[in-house]
Amino acid sequence: MSRTDVIPSWQEAFPSPMESESHTNRAAHHVPPRQFHWPPPSGGPGPVPRYARPHHQYVIHAPVGRKRNRLVIWLVVTSVLLFIVMFAVSIYAVFLQLMPRVVVPEILSGNWVGYGRLEGTDQLYVVRVSLISGWHNGRVDYPLHDCSGSIVPREMSGGWLVTQEHLDKSSGCSDGTLEFRKGANGQLDLRIMDQVITLQREPDGGSFRLPDSIVGSWTSKSGLEFVLDNNTPGLSGSVRSSSDVCVFAPIHTAEDGATLVAGGSTCDRNGIWTLIARDSKSVSLTIKDVNEKTIRKDTLSR
Repeated sequence: MSRTDVIPSWQEAFPSPMESESHTNRAAHHVPPRQFHWPPPSGGPGPVPRYARPHHQYVIHAPVGRKRNRLVIWLVVTSVLLFIVMFAVSIYAVFLQLMPRVVVPEILSGNWVGYGRLEGTDQLYVVRVSLISGWHNGRVDYPLHDCSGSIVPREMSGGWLVTQEHLDKSSGCSDGTLEFRKGANGQLDLRIMDQVITLQREPDGGSFRLPDSIVGSWTSKSGLEFVLDNNTPGLSGSVRSSSDVCVFAPIHTAEDGATLVAGGSTCDRNGIWTLIARDSKSVSLTIKDVNEKTIRKDTLSR
């Protein structure tokens, strides 16, 4: 290396004229980068920018079939829920109707039977009632008209136990209100269809039963044919003539006879029939009309 090739260190800080000219030209053509300045806030920090959903030329909608299916499902579910609610309400209403609301007094409990006259007609009816003391429903039976059902205690009003009938609908009978109170001589007063009738207490074993002395087939002198039996509780046979058939319901029995009410839908001889056995082959018969007026006396034989 020659001496001239060595550049002193103090010369390095001073560029050559050529280098100085080249640097000056580059500086003249240099464009400084553009600087952006955000405007100063006028009233505090501005709103936070939110993401804006990009606008599409074509809007995407749910398929029409899917919307229709959802509507059908909603209607079905709503209908099912509505049916369940209505069914529950109806069951609850029936439960309230069949639930006793008052205690049946002990003095009214027992099995009772009596008869009355249908207002405006010459037809008689027999009513059998069973009452149980406490919070219990009772039973009612109209044997001559094939009607039966339950009675629900509702309230005590003026000394009367007010009950509501719920008869079997298959019988075609309509429900009514029955009111009970203790009567004289161990009897029971029943207010029914705007009339008060007297009920007798039945035996503990159930309805009255005919004594053996009058059970069987009999024929009267006037041609009436009797069949007297204890086959059906609350009934005691029938009587047949050439024009009609009457059913008997016992309202009282004794060792040698019975008092029966004749009636029914095919009976034209409604009345109170009393039979008393004379001996093993004959029975005396007394017939009273619906007004309890004696209209006939007869004798039955086997």
